[in-house]
Amino acid sequence: MTRGDHRPCDARVVVLGHSGFLGAEILLRLRQADVNAEGISSAQCDLLDMEQVAEYFSGVTGRFQVVFCAARTRQRGQSFDSMTQNIRMIQNFLHAVPRQQLDSVVYLSSVDVYGSHPKLPISENSPSRPHNSYGISKLCGEYLLALPGLESCPAAILRLPGVYGSGDQALSVVGRLFQQMCRDGRVKIVGDGRVRRDFLEVGDLCSVVRRVLEQPFTGTLNIVTGQSITVIELVHMLSAATRLSPAIEFVDADSQQVGDLIFDATAMRSRFPDLQLMPVQHGIAKYISTSTLMEDMDRHG
Repeated sequence: MTRGDHRPCDARVVVLGHSGFLGAEILLRLRQADVNAEGISSAQCDLLDMEQVAEYFSGVTGRFQVVFCAARTRQRGQSFDSMTQNIRMIQNFLHAVPRQQLDSVVYLSSVDVYGSHPKLPISENSPSRPHNSYGISKLCGEYLLALPGLESCPAAILRLPGVYGSGDQALSVVGRLFQQMCRDGRVKIVGDGRVRRDFLEVGDLCSVVRRVLEQPFTGTLNIVTGQSITVIELVHMLSAATRLSPAIEFVDADSQQVGDLIFDATAMRSRFPDLQLMPVQHGIAKYISTSTLMEDMDRHG
């Protein structure tokens, strides 16, 4: 079987953290593809509670794969407690999971592990120098997956940039700017707006996750489009797509502001040569078409 071939996921897939934006979308897309997938949220099994984790996995029968989406996200908190909670979740999972039944793991990490001003372009071989608690927790998760005991189980680490899409509750950069534009008629930009970012549409992430489940591997991939744009360019794209002309308010950046994030996507394209990721212009059009904000504006004049 070549890298471009696809096979169905034979084992059951367990999505840990399916109540969050990414986990919910991944679970939905897997089920739509007739994959035998189930989601586990903190309400069903609190990954911070070792007893609950052990109890859940003691009831798992047969072989299975895991997509690890559970996390205290960077938007929800950048505290020391959030960092330690993220680390504890994967520790508890690795301690309790029946490894003889585990076929593979897909771990959602973050490009935050590269730090605030990495040397450009960023590749999987770039040094890891996280600058915030979220990035530290994700890097620790990557290291924990590399500890002895999982040698026979493929563990793919997917480092993600800013993911956006329907269901992100305006927590993504794209969603936040779009919401401000529609509701306030203005957008706030930190700094001068010239910082460059890579934006990934959630459907593309789901496609990558499914491919990794079909062709498990051990290693790290940056899941990026390879086309970074400035925040100002993003605002102009949103403005053109919505036909709105928002006022732009520039907010002074603090000393911790992250610099440009520009990626070398060679490794991802080599592993998935036929994968076509959505250009941000098309992703914005899709985002707007699934949002109710524009409809609300029309109704209220």
